[in-house]
Amino acid sequence: EREREREREREKEKEKELTNFSHIFVESIEAKGEKPVKVLVFVATKRMCDQLSEILSEMRVPAHPLHGDLTFNKRQQVLRDFRNGMTQVIVATDVAARGLDIKDVSHVVNFDPCVPESYVHRIGRTARAGKSGTALTFFPTRRAMNDIERGIKKKLKNGNVFFRQAEKV
Repeated sequence: EREREREREREKEKEKELTNFSHIFVESIEAKGEKPVKVLVFVATKRMCDQLSEILSEMRVPAHPLHGDLTFNKRQQVLRDFRNGMTQVIVATDVAARGLDIKDVSHVVNFDPCVPESYVHRIGRTARAGKSGTALTFFPTRRAMNDIERGIKKKLKNGNVFFRQAEKV
């Protein structure tokens, strides 16, 4: 019983983080005056894909999850809608997004910390073929940010890095 209670508390905390992230994400895009056309948001789990897609949609930001539990046909439909501009945001796991060829991604958002190789792979989804793009990253701690910076041997750009408690770098 105590373990179930702890699990419920962790779920509540994660949902709070997702909601906080959603507000920061929308505000940061609006503050920069950017018009996101196609946004890929990367999260760690399938469950987070579903939750964050739902939260963003409730905020009037059309979003769809993309993860391995979706049927092949559903994944294809989500990608078709994204490519055609009918869906503005895809919330995906790394595994689901591997190997996808999607043109004109305007924004990549990293919600969960990842290893440097995944970080580079994620942000590489934007600014392809001479186009410009924006990568936003939300870290749980400064240490997580420092780990990525050490791994990629580069400082992350101020204004594109956020912390889950709304602390902006």
